[in-house]
Amino acid sequence: MKKIWWIVSMVVLLTGCSSMETFETLGDISHVSTTIPEPADWMLTMPADAALEVSLEDGGVSMYRCDGYTMVLQMLKAGDLEATIRTLSGFAPENVTILETACGDHMRYDWIWTAVAEEGDLVCRGAVLDDGIYHYALYTIAPSQNAGEVKEDWNELFGSFCLETE
Repeated sequence: MKKIWWIVSMVVLLTGCSSMETFETLGDISHVSTTIPEPADWMLTMPADAALEVSLEDGGVSMYRCDGYTMVLQMLKAGDLEATIRTLSGFAPENVTILETACGDHMRYDWIWTAVAEEGDLVCRGAVLDDGIYHYALYTIAPSQNAGEVKEDWNELFGSFCLETE
C-alpha cells in the first residue's frame, strides 16, 4: 500500500511540473547594446593653403600646416569634457575661460590659451563639439608673433566648424 501512495504522489507531482511555466535564468550577460553609433559628419571651411601633414585614422587625428599656423582636427569619446580639454590644451577647465554655447542639438565649448615651446611663445585656440557620443575637436597653434596675422583666418575657420544636422 505504501508503494501505491508513493507512486500516486510522484505521478501527481510530476504531472504538475509539466504544466508549470518555464522561467529563464539570467547570468552575468549584459543586455545593453554595445553598438556605438557612427560619428556625425563635421563641417569645416578648410583654408585654401592647408596641407595635410599627419593623419592617424586609429587616433582620429589630422594635422594640417597652414600659412602661419598649425590646425588639428581630433575626435575623442564624449563623457568627460574635463579630460578632453586637458588632453587638447594641457590645462584644467577651471584654469581657462570656456565659452559654452548650444549649437543645434549639441553643445560647443571654445577657449584660448598660451603655451611655451622651444621656438618661443605660442597662441592656441580650441573648440569642442559635444554630441553626447563623441567630442569633435578643432584647435590651432601659432607663434605669438603671428597671432595678429592669423586672427581673421581663425575667426573664419572656427565660425565654420559645426556638425552636419540631418
